[in-house]
Amino acid sequence: MGIVRGLDAISKAVDDANRDFSDDGPKAKWLKMNDGQSIKINFLQEFDENSEHYSEKNGVLLMAVEHPSPADFKTKCLCTADDGEPCLPCELHAKDPAAKWGPKKRLYANILVTDGKNEPYVAILSQGVGDKSITPTLVEASNIYGSITKNDFRMKRSGSGFNNTSYNLIPLPGEADIDVESYELFDLEKVCTRSVPYEEQAKFFKLDGDDDAPEEDGGLDTEW
Repeated sequence: MGIVRGLDAISKAVDDANRDFSDDGPKAKWLKMNDGQSIKINFLQEFDENSEHYSEKNGVLLMAVEHPSPADFKTKCLCTADDGEPCLPCELHAKDPAAKWGPKKRLYANILVTDGKNEPYVAILSQGVGDKSITPTLVEASNIYGSITKNDFRMKRSGSGFNNTSYNLIPLPGEADIDVESYELFDLEKVCTRSVPYEEQAKFFKLDGDDDAPEEDGGLDTEW
């Protein structure tokens, strides 16, 4: 760690050292589904700007490389190694892969949810990239149709628990009858991801003996 000089810099360093992560960031509405539940969803953002139906107003969905804590997967932060910086979870993973500190990719997207019970509402979809998630099917749909915002999709959850949940996604026939720009979206980068500097990661993950470090608002309740 570099030398800190001056009252302002020292005050900031003290504040950072005692930072309470639990109240960081804006709150969001996450998609939550029960075992056996089936809903209709519409994606409000495309994968990239090259899509024929890309909306500059809505931007693109987000894929993040994150490290979830083995003790609590809802506590997670972005991998700083992706930015060429040191990363404590990467170091721990290199020392002991069985400890499960390795990076995981996660898809975040603003979607319109129609569940047959409530008025359609905007929520954040959070999915891994494995075969129990909808991500592979969604990527394939985007490649086939050239867009994901012009389709209605049927999404179903099966199972419950950390390792026993899977999701199924089916594109529905016809074109979606919605204006994606008429909805207020969540800022995915601000709401879904957390960037923690290397020097704060031990505190963030409660590895420094401090029990007052964070608990994330984690969205869905399983890892895929």
